Amino acid sequence: MTLGVDNSILYSDLIGHTRKITKTDSTKFLVADIKALLNLYYHEFVNEILKSGSDIDFNLETGLINLAADTATYSITGKVLRIKRVEVQWESGGAWYPVEIRNIVGESSDPLDTTSIGQDYSKSKPYGHLYTVDETLKLDLYPIPSANMTSGLKVWKVLEITELSGTSDEPSIPEAYQKYLCYGSARDYFIEKEMFKKVAEMEKRMFIILNRAISFYASRNENQSYKLESGMPDDYGE
Repeated sequence: MTLGVDNSILYSDLIGHTRKITKTDSTKFLVADIKALLNLYYHEFVNEILKSGSDIDFNLETGLINLAADTATYSITGKVLRIKRVEVQWESGGAWYPVEIRNIVGESSDPLDTTSIGQDYSKSKPYGHLYTVDETLKLDLYPIPSANMTSGLKVWKVLEITELSGTSDEPSIPEAYQKYLCYGSARDYFIEKEMFKKVAEMEKRMFIILNRAISFYASRNENQSYKLESGMPDDYGE
């Protein structure tokens, strides 16, 4: 389903389908509000699939970062949802080494102690620590590079999905699950209007779609198990 034109009342696109569900027109449910809600629930759907344990990546990008001599900390750009892999190349033409990502919080010894680093890690088995500063994802790399290296750090990162804006834009999820966006948008409309039976109906439909979607993505990788961890109600019997 495409996003659709601003005044759409067609079942075949997202804006129109949302208006059909809510029985509204462009004066009762503003197009700016519908678009904002459709994108909000687009983000939510993707995040729920990722949270379930799925290894499917909706917006995977590979980024290259320059290494700087005597510098440990590097910024990873973009709205990052997940880091898949990090590799480092210390010198031009040299081998690429996978960086072991570690959570240093709570370790008994000082993980940044230079003696420990020298004993346990080397250029052939580097490690990194990920954290956020002012909404920017940071990577501390150890051992600390001793020389500059252009594009010496390679990061595979899953970014937030690109929001829908043009009339022909379509969510990058199977069409069978795209109504989740419409039901979510209608849910918020019904909450505002205090139509709580309709709110419950929309939540039931969203829960069913999300559950089916998680099963679908699980079937694309038989080596993984998946768990539904949704905030949606679970007492509707389906």
